[in-house]
Amino acid sequence: METQGKRPFTNLFEPLIPATFAILIACENLRGVGVKKFASFLLALVMMVMFTTSAARAEIASSIQLQQDQIVSDLKSGFLKPSDAQVLLQHLDRIKSELKRAKSDGQINHYETEKLNRMLYENAIAHQRSRKQRK
Repeated sequence: METQGKRPFTNLFEPLIPATFAILIACENLRGVGVKKFASFLLALVMMVMFTTSAARAEIASSIQLQQDQIVSDLKSGFLKPSDAQVLLQHLDRIKSELKRAKSDGQINHYETEKLNRMLYENAIAHQRSRKQRK
């Protein structure tokens, strides 16, 4: 399956939003309550997935900022060598640019979220190791 540079199933629910609204509008003229309930359920599901994705982006951005603040604080207090801090901050910049790319491509999905969280975790572990070596 050709994905043209994108991962398969990225933005899986995005096309469902206009379709769901179209179903809701069409259902206004129908008498079947089951169809309306199904369309409402589908819309709620799509909105939940979209909200979860934007919440994940905000959480990752917040984690990046917290790690940056901690690294700068540890550098100022002498717990980190300047060279170690520079490497850690460069890694965070790569994560930030990856998040920005994923946002602009519309590719922020579960896979991207897990990948970025793993990168943040690895950076936090490297930060802790650097602190222990310095103590």
